[in-house]
Amino acid sequence: MVLGFNGKHLSRYKILGLYPLDRLDRMIAGQRTDLVMLALFCLLLAAWLAQILSQSFLDPLNSLQKAALAIEKRDFRHRVGDLGKDEFGETATIFDEVMVGLEELEVAKVVQESLFPQSALHGGRFSVYGKSLTMAELGGDYFDYFSVDDNNLAALLGDVAGHGVGAALIMAMAKAGIAKCHEQLKSPVKLLERLHELIYGSKTRKQKKIMTFQYITAECGSGKAVYSNAGGCSPIFCSAGKAEEVTLPGA
Repeated sequence: MVLGFNGKHLSRYKILGLYPLDRLDRMIAGQRTDLVMLALFCLLLAAWLAQILSQSFLDPLNSLQKAALAIEKRDFRHRVGDLGKDEFGETATIFDEVMVGLEELEVAKVVQESLFPQSALHGGRFSVYGKSLTMAELGGDYFDYFSVDDNNLAALLGDVAGHGVGAALIMAMAKAGIAKCHEQLKSPVKLLERLHELIYGSKTRKQKKIMTFQYITAECGSGKAVYSNAGGCSPIFCSAGKAEEVTLPGA
């Protein structure tokens, strides 16, 4: 390789320099190798950073997304698991705690639904059937019907203010209270008085829910019925194509 230039003060002379090409080739080859090694190092570094990003960010996000989808599908047995001690780990712990609570509510809902009558009741000229569909996991709606004896049927309808665990507990308390009121089953007034004592006696500073209640007994043979209402909506009596609201003083 030849490199030259004109002299500045010696204009009649030219300065030339010679450099062997094989040295240049070796220098270029060495730099090419360095560039390839640098590119390979950058590629491995990028892969390593991507793996770290996936483990610390993308994988936890994917796990939390699966948990959210499980809640949407009402699969409350799903668990996120341990995602570390960072913000993702704290969020996963909250998700799992919520899952446990929702699973318990689901079980409680099944238990509550089992307290309702499952089949129709027939006696004399009467046929009774009811079904409850709550808008929340646990509600305070309560209905029941049963045979008091061979000649008398009874039906009841109650509604606890609000919903959730508190309302469901009051509903279960009313169910248990009525089961123990054998002597008052034929007297709606006495039954409502006894139930009032039970619900009012359970009132605390944190638990102040109210409950409306209606109770009716009917004789299968004569069709005579006795009805009491404690704050509930008035029933509608249908006969001969006519509908009439049955109102009670103070109800």
